[in-house]
Amino acid sequence: MKIVFLMAGSNRGAKWGGDLAVMHQLIDGLRSLGHESILATSPFEAPDADFVFVSISIFDHRQRLDEISLLDLPFGVLGFHEDLQQYYCPAMGFLDFVRHCLEGKESIEELYVRPHIIHYFGRIPEPNFVYNFKRLQKAKLWVANTPTEAAVVARDFPGANVAVVPVAPGLVTRFTGEANDSFLSFSGLSSGSYLLQIGRLEERKNQLAAILATRDLDLPLVFIATHGRMRYPAACFEAAAKWRKAPTLFISQTLKEMHRGSARVIPMPSDTKLPLDMILSAYAHTGLYIHPAFNELPGAIFLEAARLGAPAIATHWCTIKDYFFNPSLGHSELDGRIAYCDPWDLKEIQMLTERNFGKRFLPLIDHPTIQRTEIDAARELLTHLHEVLS
Repeated sequence: MKIVFLMAGSNRGAKWGGDLAVMHQLIDGLRSLGHESILATSPFEAPDADFVFVSISIFDHRQRLDEISLLDLPFGVLGFHEDLQQYYCPAMGFLDFVRHCLEGKESIEELYVRPHIIHYFGRIPEPNFVYNFKRLQKAKLWVANTPTEAAVVARDFPGANVAVVPVAPGLVTRFTGEANDSFLSFSGLSSGSYLLQIGRLEERKNQLAAILATRDLDLPLVFIATHGRMRYPAACFEAAAKWRKAPTLFISQTLKEMHRGSARVIPMPSDTKLPLDMILSAYAHTGLYIHPAFNELPGAIFLEAARLGAPAIATHWCTIKDYFFNPSLGHSELDGRIAYCDPWDLKEIQMLTERNFGKRFLPLIDHPTIQRTEIDAARELLTHLHEVLS
C-alpha cells in the first residue's frame, strides 16, 4: 500500500512537534513493514495513493479535503483532536489576563485568589469544526492516540469510525543509553538544580502557569522552545523578568538573545533544534519536569520524562493518564512519578513543585506502554485500514 500523511501548514522542515513526530514514526513503521509512505502538504503530491491521512482536525482543511475529493482518494483523519470546548477559552484568557497585568490594568495577585477569573478574559475558538464537518464526515477512519481523544472525536463528529492507535509511546524508544553532561555545559546549570519544560511556547502548553507558580521558588526554570506565536513568547519573557526571582532560561529556536532581570533568552545554535543527546541530558539532569498544560496531544514529553526517571507535573486535562491506565485497578498504575493538577491552580502547582522537586525514579523501561514501537503502531494502523478498505 501507498499511504500518505498530509501535514497541516507549511512548516515541513521543522520536524519537531508531537504531530510531526507521530507521522514520522508511522511512516518509519509502515516502511519497515514493506509499505510505501510519505509526508506531503498536498494530495496532488501523491495522486496514486491508496489512502491519505489528513492531520490536525482543528485546522481549516476545506481546500485539502476538496482536493482529495477531486482525486477520488479514500481518506482518514489522524486528528490530534483537541477538546477546544474545554481548554481554549481559559488558555487564551490566562494569556490575556497576564498581559493586562503586565500593562498595569489588573493585579497578578488575583490569579492566586480566584484563578477562575481567566475564563472571563477568554476568547472563543475559530469555527474550523463547522467548516470541516460535512467533508470530514466522509472520512473512512479516524485515528486517535488515546481513549480521551477518541471520546472528543465521537462528540464532535457523531458516527465517526474511530480507532485508538497509541503512536506516541514509540517516540521514547529513542531515549536510550546513558545521558551525558552536554546540556549542563550548554546551559551553565548544575545537575538536579533546575525545572524543565520542553515544547513550543504557546497558550495551551501553559508556560505562564509554570512561570507564575514558581515565582517565589529559588529554582532555575528552563524552557526548551521551538517556534511559537510571538505574542505568547513575549508575554512569557516579560512575566518571567517581572515576577520570577530565580533565573528563567528560554532556549529558543526563534527568539533573539535577550537578558532582562532574571529572564534570559539563549538562541539555539544556528536556529536549529538541540541534538537528541542534549535533550536526553536535559531530562536526565532536571530536578522536575513541569508541564501544566491545558491540552497536550499526543503527550510524548511526559513519556520521555517517565522513561528517563524524572518526576513530572502534568494536569488532569492532559491525556497522559490514558497511556498508563489499568482497567482492573480503575486508575493510573504509575508509582507517583507524575503528579496531576488543574492547569490554572498556581498554588497547587507550587505545592507539587516543592513536594516533588529532586525526587528520582528508576527509568521506566519495562512498562508495556514504553515498550511499544513504531512498528507496533503501524501494524495496528494497517489492521484498521484493511477493515475499512475491504
